Amino acid sequence: PNTLQVDIYWEADATVEDDLVVFVHVIGAEGLIGQDDTQLAGGRWQGTWWQPDLYVRESHTITLNESFDRNRHQIRLGLYRAGNSERLPVYDPINGEDLGTAWTVDSE
Repeated sequence: PNTLQVDIYWEADATVEDDLVVFVHVIGAEGLIGQDDTQLAGGRWQGTWWQPDLYVRESHTITLNESFDRNRHQIRLGLYRAGNSERLPVYDPINGEDLGTAWTVDSE
């Protein structure tokens, strides 16, 4: 009950020139209750290999400080550059909406 598995499919709309780190943060009322910051695809895929329309799939198992409750917790994820920790911008491709530097995942 204190672990959460998050499966992610990434797609870039342009070539990538940096090695990337994926962050998956689980947020509760008191702040962070679990996280996983790992190189893209567990280090098995370099960001520079990424080309438009190419998907990268990965899975993250996160140990939590308390049991996950989708009504009380949020899952946020995104990417940052390995060299300087600068987060990449994210957007909703369906609505064309700028989402800042992290997605908040609907856990239903």
